[in-house]
Formats: sequence, structure tokens, C-alpha cells
Amino acid sequence: MQRRIIYVVAMLPSPPDSEEWPTSYKRGCVGLANAVADIADRTLLNLDYVGEWHSHPTGAGTDLSNIDKVAMTEIAKEMAKAGLLGLMLIIGDGGSYTIHLAET
Repeated sequence: MQRRIIYVVAMLPSPPDSEEWPTSYKRGCVGLANAVADIADRTLLNLDYVGEWHSHPTGAGTDLSNIDKVAMTEIAKEMAKAGLLGLMLIIGDGGSYTIHLAET
């Protein structure tokens, strides 16, 4: 926190109850809390959840969509409970990406 550095070491796959369409995605939650808790336990609380990630369709860029803005507000609220920033990584065309940070 002092250095304001976030190390991302892994990304979890979509939970099995996620819904995916060509231009939209709704992350499910089945097994997600257990997966995050297991990682925290196995690493003695050295690794924990930092935020969400997804890709955008070809040509859509990596800016926050209106749906992303709503999700980012919720992520920021949840992360603020632990005194942390909300994070959303959006992957675009050709390997481009943007890391969005927000606080409440």
C-alpha cells in the first residue's frame, strides 16, 4: 500500500454459471468465493482478490462501457470495505489493455 503497487499473479476463469454473448458478459459466482478464499489460505493471506477483468469485442476499445461503469462502482464499494481501490482490467484489440482504478 505504501508503494501503491499491485502485483497481479493470476486470473481466475469464468465461473460455470457465467453468461457470455458476443458483445456482453455476466460473471457468475458459483465457486468463486471458495476459490478466492483457498488462494488466500494457501498463500497465508499474501494473495487476495484485487478486481475484475474482461475483454471487449473487436473495435470496441478499452474504455469503460456504461455497464462497466456500473460494475466499477460496485467493485469500488466492495474494495473500499478493506481500504483498497477497485480495479478493472479491460483487454482490447491486438493485446491492448487498460487498467481502471476507482475509489468510493
